[in-house]
Amino acid sequence: MCHVEVSEFEDPDHLDGIEHAEVVFGELATDSGELSTDWDRAAATCSEVYCHGSFALGSDGDITGKSDPVVWTETNPDPAACDFCHELPPAGHPQVPDTTPGSCAGCHGSVVNSSGVIIGKNLHINGEGNF
Repeated sequence: MCHVEVSEFEDPDHLDGIEHAEVVFGELATDSGELSTDWDRAAATCSEVYCHGSFALGSDGDITGKSDPVVWTETNPDPAACDFCHELPPAGHPQVPDTTPGSCAGCHGSVVNSSGVIIGKNLHINGEGNF
């Protein structure tokens, strides 16, 4: 989960006596505490968020995402598009002749199908797929 789920309006992880609601990031967003994920209310951005490109994968950590801050008050590119979080293929990935989302299925078939649709979401975002 990217941020702690709020079950009630006055939940301590939502409103606890301070002026504005808090954003408490979960294990996925912080990569189990490895990242210094930050919400900047004034800029309406969250940054260094695993699920938006702050990751390094591979045996040497050489496959990386974009890690650009996400601005929640602007029209963003489609967050479901591959290049929202990483290049296609991701930076550091071995070069391949075809760089369409569907071409990933050749090696990462348990993660994405030949139409470029993520079919193994838990394998894709947590870095434990066919990397």
